[in-house]
Amino acid sequence: MRRNDNPLSVCRMAVGEEFYKVINFYRGSLVTEKTFRDCWLERIYNAYPCFRGGWYRPPENGCAVLFGNVQNPNRINFDSLRNPGSWPSSEILDWHDGYIYVYCSQVDRVTGEMADFSAFHYLGSNPEVLDHIIQCRAVHSKMLSMLKPGIISVEFHAMCYTILDSSDLYIAGHSETDPARINFGHSLISLSEERLNGANTLSDVDIENLSKSRRFINSTDNWSLQSTRCFSVEPRLRSCSNPMLPQVSLHSIASIQDQIVIYQNDFRGISPFED
Repeated sequence: MRRNDNPLSVCRMAVGEEFYKVINFYRGSLVTEKTFRDCWLERIYNAYPCFRGGWYRPPENGCAVLFGNVQNPNRINFDSLRNPGSWPSSEILDWHDGYIYVYCSQVDRVTGEMADFSAFHYLGSNPEVLDHIIQCRAVHSKMLSMLKPGIISVEFHAMCYTILDSSDLYIAGHSETDPARINFGHSLISLSEERLNGANTLSDVDIENLSKSRRFINSTDNWSLQSTRCFSVEPRLRSCSNPMLPQVSLHSIASIQDQIVIYQNDFRGISPFED
């Protein structure tokens, strides 16, 4: 199977680049979640050899685009993207005080690797919201700083909870495929090499294998984070004291190779138009 020397995903970077091109393309115009998703997916397929349709389904195409705003953050505060109420809709993006959350579960046709990408941005200037997002980013970064060669999943899980306990945040939502229901991420799996010979869509068997082969960073699944090529760190964080503040869903990919910990994430500015 052909892989790049860098264990982190070129495909994932391409998916992210196309997201930022799309949001700049629509900037200031009326755009719905569905329209944004469709444009984003088409640009991805034209930019990089991905399988059509992601591995995380539902939602349709393995892709979520959700809009909300300070007055109504409900769509951003989703429990699970598998719920029909959290699928892309005719909701219009609020360019003045809105939130945008996106997730795309592409699979690289060159390497067979999962290339999950996710981003959360705020388009307004509410000081309380900005402070909350800054706190969520700081907590997420502190979790990443706990990673080290030889660390075990349940050890990292406990460290993450210790960090949360000293903050005003809690982990929200649940996973319908994780027996423990709540986790901080999971291993990233690859398709077998024979599946890379010409197919351009994922079969139901592919999707099932990718989903069920993952190891979770939860309280019960005990495995070495160094035993997998890459894994995600993706807690969805909510405020303990103010339920009107948005769920901040941050997503990093990490790889522990030899004595080095490598990260890949999409922490651009709080606004998608900041560097």
